[in-house]
Amino acid sequence: MTDGPLIVQSDKTILLDVDHILSDECRRQIASFAELEKSPEHIHTYRLTPLGLWNARAAGLDAEHVIDILLKYSRFAVPHALLVDIAETMSRYGRLRLEAHPVHGLTLVSNDPAVLKEVTRGKKIAPMLGLQIDDETIIVHPGQRGFLKQALLKLGWPAEDFAGYVDGEPMRSHSTKMVGPFVNIKSSLLKVSGTVALVSWSFLVVRVRRSSERLRWRMPKLRL
Repeated sequence: MTDGPLIVQSDKTILLDVDHILSDECRRQIASFAELEKSPEHIHTYRLTPLGLWNARAAGLDAEHVIDILLKYSRFAVPHALLVDIAETMSRYGRLRLEAHPVHGLTLVSNDPAVLKEVTRGKKIAPMLGLQIDDETIIVHPGQRGFLKQALLKLGWPAEDFAGYVDGEPMRSHSTKMVGPFVNIKSSLLKVSGTVALVSWSFLVVRVRRSSERLRWRMPKLRL
């Protein structure tokens, strides 16, 4: 415990004294795993969340690093239960992995069969999974990769993705061949529009001629 700029509370909020001489240094450190909630003039409020801790784990930070930062900059003793929760939360990252199987395609893998068994019981996760190859591997249905990762995240078991991606077809330029159907449709529409315009014009000419004939028929002949 030191006279640091942080006050770490049991509800997972972290208060940063902006006026402290070490506030800038501390802010850079905790920004890698804590989320800023409020930033009034003197006290900034951060919060420890599972997502923030997992992002830190994905960036290469471990629980020991996070705990050391909190202990270093905290003004008062950090609640022990909070430290245990940080370690347990960050340990969940990487327990599940998405891998590309040479035969079965995309698979969900875990070195802990109990964890794999727990997540497969989820009502939203089970429909995304196929046959179980062994105690540590289960097939993932095609097209469910992103949905499965989101569902596992909500369940509290973030999956580390090692499956990689397959190169797709190169984008074609906007040539005449690609937009040919649209050009044809446009041409057809122009033809139809032209035909309608021609018919309308012809109809107008006929009406003018008929009107002229009627006017000529009604006009009295002038005698010289």
